Amino acid sequence: MNNDWCPENDLGWQQEKAYILEDQKDKAYHNLREEHQRLLDALDPNETKNAYSGEFKFYPHVNSRTKVTVPWTTVKEIMKAIKKRAGVE
Repeated sequence: MNNDWCPENDLGWQQEKAYILEDQKDKAYHNLREEHQRLLDALDPNETKNAYSGEFKFYPHVNSRTKVTVPWTTVKEIMKAIKKRAGVE
């Protein structure tokens, strides 16, 4: 039995390591693509109207007891401004 190291003996391990690294890279890329799509969807008024409509409220005056709902058009404008700032048009 020859226990001396040589490149030929190490080739299978290197190929396995390369396969594992490639698989990890593919999974990381896939996860980033999914996250990217979720972020785009979160800023798309067509995708989020039901989720955001009526959700944002504020008190118009310090002593006010009545909350005012932010109009949907204002929410869309804010989303558009965020997308523009992020460079996603």
